[in-house]
Amino acid sequence: MTQQLQKIVEATGIPRPELLSIWESVKVNHALLEGCRGHDFGSQDERKIGAKYTCRLCGGVADAIAVTWYVRGLAHGSKKV
Repeated sequence: MTQQLQKIVEATGIPRPELLSIWESVKVNHALLEGCRGHDFGSQDERKIGAKYTCRLCGGVADAIAVTWYVRGLAHGSKKV
């Protein structure tokens, strides 16, 4: 991973410690979302392009596209066949 990380540092100009911090934040957020029993998303700022949504139950954060598909999946799964 060290070589790949160095390539990312060179391509983006983001210092290695900052990249590692971002990656750690991503892993923590993923764990929160995966561990939730059922999300209840509320927008941080739904009028903003690229709005992020926070689950009121687990504190995990997802973008509008992920939340839209999550909600559609729930609706689809609740239909009687």
